[in-house]
Amino acid sequence: MPNLLIVESRKKAKLIQTMLTQEWTVIPCYGHIVQLTKEFEHQLGFKISNGKVICKYAPPDERSKKTIKTLDKAIREADRVFLATDPDREGEFISASILEVFSSLLKDKHPQRVVYREITKPAILSAIENPRSLDRALADAAQTRGALDKLWGFTLSPITHHAVPGASSAGRVQIPTLHIAADLERKITSFIPEPYFSIKVEYREGYTANYLPNNTKAAQQILDESQRDDTEADCDSPSQQISRITSEEEAKRIIAIANSNDHSILSIETEQKVREAPPPFTTAAIQQYTSSKLGLSPAETMDVLKELYESGYITYIRTDSTSISDLAIEQVRSIIQTKNPSLLPESPNTFGARKGAQEGHEAIRPSDFTLSSKELSQSVSQTCLDVYIFIWRRTVASQCTPCIVEKTKIISAAGDTRWIGTGRRIVEHGYSRFWRDITKNYELPNTLKEGTALTLDKCIQEKKQTQPPARLTEAKLVQRIERLGIGRPSTFASIMETLVARGYLKIEKRKIKVTKIGLALDSFFTGAYPEFVLPSFTAEMEKTLDQIAEGKLDWEEYLSRFCSEEYPTILKTIQNHRQSIEVHRGEEVSMRCPKCSSDMIKLRMKKPPAKGLPYFFKCESCDCVLFYSLQSQEWEEPKPRVTQNPDEPIAPGYICPKCSSPLIPQDYQKDGQTKTLLFCQNKHKRIAYFQTKDNRYFNPDYGILGESNPPKSTKPTQAKTTTKKSKKRAPIVKRS
Repeated sequence: MPNLLIVESRKKAKLIQTMLTQEWTVIPCYGHIVQLTKEFEHQLGFKISNGKVICKYAPPDERSKKTIKTLDKAIREADRVFLATDPDREGEFISASILEVFSSLLKDKHPQRVVYREITKPAILSAIENPRSLDRALADAAQTRGALDKLWGFTLSPITHHAVPGASSAGRVQIPTLHIAADLERKITSFIPEPYFSIKVEYREGYTANYLPNNTKAAQQILDESQRDDTEADCDSPSQQISRITSEEEAKRIIAIANSNDHSILSIETEQKVREAPPPFTTAAIQQYTSSKLGLSPAETMDVLKELYESGYITYIRTDSTSISDLAIEQVRSIIQTKNPSLLPESPNTFGARKGAQEGHEAIRPSDFTLSSKELSQSVSQTCLDVYIFIWRRTVASQCTPCIVEKTKIISAAGDTRWIGTGRRIVEHGYSRFWRDITKNYELPNTLKEGTALTLDKCIQEKKQTQPPARLTEAKLVQRIERLGIGRPSTFASIMETLVARGYLKIEKRKIKVTKIGLALDSFFTGAYPEFVLPSFTAEMEKTLDQIAEGKLDWEEYLSRFCSEEYPTILKTIQNHRQSIEVHRGEEVSMRCPKCSSDMIKLRMKKPPAKGLPYFFKCESCDCVLFYSLQSQEWEEPKPRVTQNPDEPIAPGYICPKCSSPLIPQDYQKDGQTKTLLFCQNKHKRIAYFQTKDNRYFNPDYGILGESNPPKSTKPTQAKTTTKKSKKRAPIVKRS
């Protein structure tokens, strides 16, 4: 085997293998092959000694061990080894780990790093022809991030277990992200709606006008707002807020004036606004767009993007850059020249970098702009096709001429009241021929002039209520943390997944709600160390990691200083706050018994639960006991167990269809509701009946309990081939 190319995934390996000659073998390493162990203090896997960082790495599971054996055999048989992991910090660290694990074997193999940003034959061949050595600074940045994340997680999580019942972990990126959602949640729950009135008039000349306050400052704000192009406002626009009338008497007075006075035009203003072409997609931007258009979560979007990337259809998917290569720009301009030459600007469009962006890769774009959607539809699902079309259109639109919109304001008068009508029309479509982000035209009559008398058709009054701030979607929250500098493109989706999995956030109808545990955890850290919950704290740490990646800061020097000087103070402050909370909780000893009102005593459990409080309350007078419920966040009596005659089922027909033994009930929680599960007393596998909405019991193999006919779709039980739990994901590329 002359040449060995190591990539990260099996699908990528198969595709690249078809692009190379028989002199090459491409194998996957399946991501990280080693992780920090649980050695040293707090099981961190690293320690600081004389200003040096000593790290211990080992394979985390059996799959990694098997992968190492496979790589070992392949490396021994190869003459040369090329490391082609992903072109980011994590990919660089994976390559560094392979070099470390197989250092003795690779001495004479001349290992080199290969970097490509799209899986096409020209890109792969070009990368192989231009290899480089390992970028140690990038790998150091990834190693530092891993150490910091474990430091925060492994030292703070035990504190949160005791301080916040039900909380299972805390991290340096989780907590600031949770704080953004928790702060909004409190504003929503504390919001008190207020009634107001809106008034508009309809003219027979063919347009509608809204009431305009006499207040000069407020009126100017409305005029300014009418010139804005924001289309994704989270709440009422400023113009709607300013023009509210809070008094019913004032509303009646304005209506009376409008109905009893002649209306005429005071002024007409027309202005043209230029909307520049939008930049190509970044990771956060496409997560936001697919959420609004297709209802995908960030994790589902990343799964679709990964399939498109590994199939060779788009460029690398974890990026915060809005620039594309010169070759791609030439291809896009050629398409525009062919389809509509009037949309081609004299010179290529360029886009400034967002503050804090790494700009390490291109924006997300198609690998081959000539690939038609009809051809692509033969090999991908509809969801993947939709996302690909979004990417293609957005990239082509980014190199088009601007869109010019003409906006018109007509201000009319009736007595001492003023009314404003606004209209808009597209003068030059520009990029909107490819990317439609402009609202439809609403044109005002072009025959009107200043001083023209208007005929009032009707005056309309509407009573409304102010609305609380809108809830965020997952993608909107990702957009917020990106702008604030929390996390990086490779971590956005995992941040959301972790917060939901820990029970700090829940998603209802695509909107984020913060749970009681999430609010309690945010309150704890806000009181313990306020700087920690602020986005600026984590953002500064991200900037430090950027400096390490750029080779401007030594990673060992920074990590040694932070772990030895800064972090102990932070940890001590949080621990002291937790102890003060425990002292406060001790006052609950004066809790009264809910049955006899006697004082209750506090007792520690012999076997404390993994989650929740390690103690309970007992009444010495009546033996009543109270345990803390994670579900209700309150002290409750234990629920009585259902006593059952073992010789009789709990109801007629409630017997095991396999052995006729009684079915035993067991309560469980789902979506905040208590439901009952029936399982076989002899514990036969797959004999479990779940409670339905109409309070019957259903088993996928045996149908409704008590009915003789099983489901028509019943299939014979098959042995499981894997123990890995599958996650529901969006449709992905079909495998050939």
